[in-house]
Amino acid sequence: MIMRTSIRRARTIGAALCAIAAMAFASGALALATTLPAYQLVTAFPDGWTVVTPETASRYAALLGVSPEVAADVMRSDNVIAAAFGTGADIAMRVRMEETSQSAVYFDIDRYTTAMRNAIRADYLDAAAWKVTGLRFSAAEWKNPSKSGRYLRLTYNRRSEGETVARGLMAFTVRNGREVTLQIEATGRQLAPKEIQLFDEWIAATSFTPQLDMPLLPTELSFDKPFVRESNSLTVRVRGATAPGALVTGSLLQGDDAPFKAGEAAARSDGSFTLTLTLPREGTWTLLIASELEGRETTSVETQLSANASRIPINLNTPLEGEVWDAQPRLAGKTLAGVEITVSDSGSISKRTTSDGEFSIKLNPDPAGTRIVTVTLKKKGYDERTIQYVFDRLWHTDDYEAYLKTRVQSLSYANLIKDPARYAGRIVKWTGEAASASDDESVTNMILVTAPGKSDPAKIYCLSDDTPRVDSDGEIIVYGEITGDVYTIDSDGGEEPETLPIMKVLMIASD
Repeated sequence: MIMRTSIRRARTIGAALCAIAAMAFASGALALATTLPAYQLVTAFPDGWTVVTPETASRYAALLGVSPEVAADVMRSDNVIAAAFGTGADIAMRVRMEETSQSAVYFDIDRYTTAMRNAIRADYLDAAAWKVTGLRFSAAEWKNPSKSGRYLRLTYNRRSEGETVARGLMAFTVRNGREVTLQIEATGRQLAPKEIQLFDEWIAATSFTPQLDMPLLPTELSFDKPFVRESNSLTVRVRGATAPGALVTGSLLQGDDAPFKAGEAAARSDGSFTLTLTLPREGTWTLLIASELEGRETTSVETQLSANASRIPINLNTPLEGEVWDAQPRLAGKTLAGVEITVSDSGSISKRTTSDGEFSIKLNPDPAGTRIVTVTLKKKGYDERTIQYVFDRLWHTDDYEAYLKTRVQSLSYANLIKDPARYAGRIVKWTGEAASASDDESVTNMILVTAPGKSDPAKIYCLSDDTPRVDSDGEIIVYGEITGDVYTIDSDGGEEPETLPIMKVLMIASD
């Protein structure tokens, strides 16, 4: 997933405004024009609204919800070049502008391909991004009116702690090498029909000074998956797509040697190509692939290519390294037909024999932290091969809770307190209140009262490697694993000690 910067930073209010001037505007609702010569942009805000820029932010810090000392930095860090606040203080308009690597190259939204625009729309509608930003987009549609030009119209709501706190509209486009977002947002309510009309008038009243010295468009270069990085042959074929008619060349270099051409291919009318590379000998090479076309900027990529006739090759669809957030991690890719694959993962071992070389093996989704997956490959006529993949397994909160729900088993408190050891390892879900909490070395201890208010409430002693985030005024949901052990609380009044079953906390959620 590629989460757009404009989504990430659409939380509060980044660059300088050169001049603001009040003047009559064509629309009766929009009468305060704002000119930004440095960005080749002219827009307009409603008459009577308070316009704020990074230069004036300290005077209007209360509207921004921050202290005067950091107000300008907050606007700049969120790429807000101008904002306007209505008299009711629950409605605001913002202009964001940012140069990204893609916008600097393509420069204008009309030079983006249909596939690229579809990808932008998909980014906004990607639910995984919502978990990070708190913004949920319910509609995203490309518009191309003759007056304002092409833009993506977005409808969204902003959520915090499970509640909808604001609703709004956005218009996203690319002009003069920068991503531009116009936003109107109402706090604590729906947008009124007149405010939706105001947003459309705002788009129509916003104009950009076109620049004629646009950079050359790149030829673009993409590859079919999986991209070949290992081969047991000296002949390797690389398939992909680029600009129709472009010349695609592959060059190899090794050590300090000069690169030499290993193959070339002309892209077909649909942009697809098949590049055949001939390696002079076995070994590990740096492969340079370039796509050239007159009138376009040359695009090139660099990767590693290794050839070994006695080694079983393996090419993963997605590298199993770095941070892995997938709800269900997989070892997936391509090797030789008939290879026996043995996967050792978190204490479990699975075997698979490929028929055509394709494989997709589910990994244990549970353990978080640093993971080591050991893969052994066997095939008659080849040396046995063992590879270790090391990665950091991380969870999105919603994914983890959904996974834990599938593992929860019912367990009554009466049965648990009678024989905790019998239920060691069982995943349970308890709802209650945090009665007390204290830090004890590297773990945090918490007593969960599952029946507060009763004379004999059920109590569970919870252990967590992290400090639990609990609401002391309400109920919480605790997912945990029964350890089989008990915790004894001594009494100060000569009464019998209290014995509580122990649960290792896996996750705490709000009720």
